[in-house]
Amino acid sequence: MKQKHKYNITHSLNLFVLVICLLMTAGCVKRDKSDKINNEKLTTEAETTTEANVRYNTQDTVILTAIDTEKSQLSVRGVGNKGKVYILNYTGGTSIKNKYGSEILISQLEIGDIFDVYYMAGTQKLIAIEASSDIWENDYVTAWDLDYDLKLMTIGGEKYQYDDATYIYSGKKAIDIRSISGVDTLIVRGKEKQIYSIVVKTGHGYIKLTDTANMIGGMVDVGGKIMTVITEDMVIVAPEGEYTLWAAKDGKGGTTTVKVNRDDEVTVSLSGFQGQIEKNGALKLTVLPAGVSCNVFIDGRESDISDIVDLSYGTHKLYITSDGYTDYTETITISSIYTNKTVDLSNPEGTTGSSSAETTEGSTEQTTTNSSAETDTTASKTGNNQLTISKPEGASVYIDGVFKGTIPLTITKESGEHTILLRQTGYKSVVYNVEFSDDESDVNISLPEMEENE
Repeated sequence: MKQKHKYNITHSLNLFVLVICLLMTAGCVKRDKSDKINNEKLTTEAETTTEANVRYNTQDTVILTAIDTEKSQLSVRGVGNKGKVYILNYTGGTSIKNKYGSEILISQLEIGDIFDVYYMAGTQKLIAIEASSDIWENDYVTAWDLDYDLKLMTIGGEKYQYDDATYIYSGKKAIDIRSISGVDTLIVRGKEKQIYSIVVKTGHGYIKLTDTANMIGGMVDVGGKIMTVITEDMVIVAPEGEYTLWAAKDGKGGTTTVKVNRDDEVTVSLSGFQGQIEKNGALKLTVLPAGVSCNVFIDGRESDISDIVDLSYGTHKLYITSDGYTDYTETITISSIYTNKTVDLSNPEGTTGSSSAETTEGSTEQTTTNSSAETDTTASKTGNNQLTISKPEGASVYIDGVFKGTIPLTITKESGEHTILLRQTGYKSVVYNVEFSDDESDVNISLPEMEENE
């Protein structure tokens, strides 16, 4: 009996040990599962921390101002008035995405581009570049209006604001907005109604005409893009590119090939332009009041204006006489295939009224009222006020391609938009666009000092 009792005690002890082991095993399994969950959570938090604080800790919207491929660096400037200028270091691992979210190469970035950057402040290591979704871009602007006083740029009827922080770039340098010429092609970028950057996509250079004595009053045509009357010491602001330059007067002239480089000047001598060349335009002249009897003379020869008059490109003397009206005299310019001109003799004061010119597929529309003096139909209305340019001293001044004198200079102010070109030996030529109001106020201009030739 004692042996049997001993056996039962031993069995109970073994059973107890077995239960304890099972409980411990179950506990171990539960702890392992809990540890796995906790470890996954810690790992996720660590990865998030690494992405936000280790891979990059600074984000900014910037304008690209320079690329140094040798040092693998980008020079950028934050947008807005408080935008700082700094350098970022890119690597082969830097992610670069365009506005479509596609990966692109560093070589595909352009000066003036605006994008969001993600980098490590301190080391300036650039982690990612992404085109900013808030930025708009117009990459082919060929027509615009600028109001320098209000700092407004009008493109396609829409007005946009620019300011001193707007980045303006041409070639390899930042420029003043007044240095942009009307013949340039621009890339404009901004946000909403604010312009952040303007890049000159195709710029301009200068064509200086020499030996013009026998060609003054004739016409010069630069590749069909620019056509104007030839004057003494003439300089033409032309878009960069290669063109056929044509010049003629009274049926004599010639052509030559000219290459215009950005900000450079090329000289063309007209001394050899003596061949037989003719380029004519048709003039349809209407004299008012309707039915008035008059005699019309063009270049001293009486002309029948009941039909179209064929005239060579250039300037011509128009003279109209009629009983009961003041004689009318004007110098007209033929510079297109077809010109439709109306002259009103009934102006009671005998003064020049408004004049307009609109060119569509080579045709020109002109309307002029009676004038007691000779006027060039392409000239702006002239007042009795003055324009004074005080600086930079010694520079030669050309307004709309015509030499006006040397600074300091005071001349009669002509209202409207004009191009002022400055030239001086040893300095780079520079052009400014200006607009003068149609009033009797005087205008005083002090322009920046010119940049010396390298």
